[in-house]
Amino acid sequence: MPNHLLGRIISIAGVLAWSAIPLGSLIGGYAVKWTGNVALVYGVIGLMLFVVGIVFYVRSPLGHAERYLPGGDLARPLEPEPAVTM
Repeated sequence: MPNHLLGRIISIAGVLAWSAIPLGSLIGGYAVKWTGNVALVYGVIGLMLFVVGIVFYVRSPLGHAERYLPGGDLARPLEPEPAVTM
């Protein structure tokens, strides 16, 4: 994406994210009214968030970023830097 359009694209993403808040509240209110069980609605929402997180982890390159590192050696432990003493 071109740099001169980056601000517009980020602002559109922000508008979509902020407009989802009242929409989710409205849908959640109707779901609680329809089922009559708040715990069930929260349980279903939690399960949906868990599934979406797992899908994004499995399908996204960010879930497997170690593949893209040079050498791909994540097994070696990091050594702490020695402290400077005076």
